Order: sequence, then C-alpha cells, then structure tokens
Amino acid sequence: MFSIKALAAGPGGGAERILAKICSALADRGHEVSVLTFDKPGTVDFYELGSNVVRIRAGIGRTSARSGPLVTAARLNRVRAVARSLSPDVVVGFMHSSFTIVGMALLGTGIPVIGSERTSFPHYRLRKLDLLSLFIAQPFLSWMTVNGRQVREGFPRRIRERMTVIPNPVERVRTGADANGGAIKTLLCVGGLRPEKSHETLIRAFALVRPRHPDWRLRIVGEGSLRSHLIALVEELGLGAHVQLAHATTSVEREYQAAQLFALPSVYEGFPNCLAEALAHGVAAVGFADCPGTNELIRTGANGILVSGPDRTGGLAAALDELMSSPEKRRAMGAAAMDSVAEYALDRITDEWEELLRSVASQGRRSSLTAAWL
Repeated sequence: MFSIKALAAGPGGGAERILAKICSALADRGHEVSVLTFDKPGTVDFYELGSNVVRIRAGIGRTSARSGPLVTAARLNRVRAVARSLSPDVVVGFMHSSFTIVGMALLGTGIPVIGSERTSFPHYRLRKLDLLSLFIAQPFLSWMTVNGRQVREGFPRRIRERMTVIPNPVERVRTGADANGGAIKTLLCVGGLRPEKSHETLIRAFALVRPRHPDWRLRIVGEGSLRSHLIALVEELGLGAHVQLAHATTSVEREYQAAQLFALPSVYEGFPNCLAEALAHGVAAVGFADCPGTNELIRTGANGILVSGPDRTGGLAAALDELMSSPEKRRAMGAAAMDSVAEYALDRITDEWEELLRSVASQGRRSSLTAAWL
C-alpha cells in the first residue's frame, strides 16, 4: 500500500507524478497495489494511475492546509483501519506529511512502514514544524528512501544510515528536441513557483541576455504562491512580451519537445524530475553547481553547464548566453543528454523498488523505538 496526502488537490507536483508512475509499474508487474490519500471521494486525480491500482480516498480534512489535532486523529484512525482491512506486506508513505501519519498509525500492527523522502534536508531548516515531524516519524519507520546520493548525504547521520537511494524514473525520448528551433526559440523552466525554485534569479538573468537574443523567449511552467510576485517582476523589467508564466499541465512532454534550452535555477532539489525529463528529451540544461540533485544530473560540457560563484544572476546569465549563442553546442549537448539519464529508466527503477519492498517485508517491522533512537 502507498500513501500520499493528496493526488487531486489542484495541479500535482513531482512527488505525486512519481508515485503514480511507480505504483502503476508495480501493478503492471502483478503486484497488488493500493493508493490511499485524504482526497474527498469522487475527486479526479491530476496524474492518472494504472487501471490495476486500487484507489482509496479517505476524505478527511482539507488536503491543501495543515491539519489540526482532530483531523490528525481522524486520519490516524482511518489509516489504521484501512491497513488492517488490506493487511499489506508493507506500506510506503510519500513525503513527511504522509509517512509521519502512516508510521504512527501502524504502530503495533506488525506492518512495516517505509518513509519516502522527496526533498533535500535544507527544506527543513526554515520549517521547524516539518523538521519536528521528520524526527518524530523516525522511530515508527522501518526504513526510508531518498532520491539522490548527495541529497542523502545532507541528512543527519542517524537518518541517512537508514536510507536507500532510489532515483526517480525517467523515460528517454529518442527523437530529441530541435536545437535550432523556429523563428522564436524557447528557454524553458518547469517547477512549482516557490522560493527555493528561485525563478526570480532566472527572470533577472534572462533580462540581462535578452537584448543579445531578441529571438528567444522564457517560458516558466508551474503553479505556486509566487505567481503574482513573478508576474509583477516580469512587468517591472519590461519583459511582458518575452516571458510566459504558463500553468501546470499533464502534457508537460510537449513543453520539452518545443524547447531549445532548459534552465533550473533552484537553490536545492531532491531529484529534479523536470531537469531529468528535459535531458531525456534531448534538451541541454543549465543549473547551479551547489544545488543537490541538479549537480548529479548536469555534467558541464557534456549535457549542459553548471554555474558556480557568488554572483548567481550574472553567472546564470553568462551560461545562458553561451548556449543561446551556439546551436552547435546545444545540439551536441542535447544528443548526449538523452544517454546521460539512461540509468533512470522506469524498468530499472521499478526493479529497485521491488528489491526494497521485498527486503523490508521479509524483515518485518522493527521495534517501534529502535536502539538508534533511544
């Protein structure tokens, strides 16, 4: 059984998309897979699950808001009841908002719980309540997953010692993108409009290079709380005709196919699926060398450029200018980009999930308070 807070609360993010892929792939291999969320019954999932996946919508509380004590108690009872009814070999909670609830709910049932962490530890440094829930969850979890090697190294030792790295699945698209493009070329960025994604840095960098590249536009695809701020910034910089803030879409592949260059200005990531997917479509990419996840996927000079140095806006602008000026470099890097993500093929990643699930299920649940946490 897999659990995540929501699959239908507005446009889905990377974690929801990966859960849908993994659950569908496991079900296609003959495993009995169910997905529990707290969405209201009758809602439609943003990302489609395979027909063999059993879908359970608990309908408790508002999934778009933090839950209070009464909602949390109701969710604990519901998760416990569902798990007792299904009697799964193992339960996987995606993100701390889920694995904290699941771990506590299944205490004493004998059902092992895997916490699937989907972000980097820097996420928690400015979110004290989230950090507290991460630590509270640890004694109730049999094991954890994280989606990047450097991401794992960023967690405290007591947590990372019980973590397995399983990257996100990415499918290569053999046709690749047209590095020359048409009359208008597209610099693409995909991701939630949140502070850690640092879209403002990208917009300001694009403003610096746009006069040299009047045939380029910047297209940012995503949803989030910073939309109005970014729209105001675009207008302030006089970029209204050159920057598009598009809404999230289930057909994001079309965005990659239409792009000539991809940029990910994030301060931190887990496994940046949007970046991996851009590379899989044969699009060269630019990002920051100090960003976990990004620096595992981009290889400077091979499939893109990693930017270093204290001047993030200026450094990013210089890297963008270099590749926007050279279709030959973009073509060469784009050709290498598809092969650079071969190790993340869906079949291979599903193999890794199968191995972990079998291992944890065969070992059974550890004591609720393991020696490492006494």
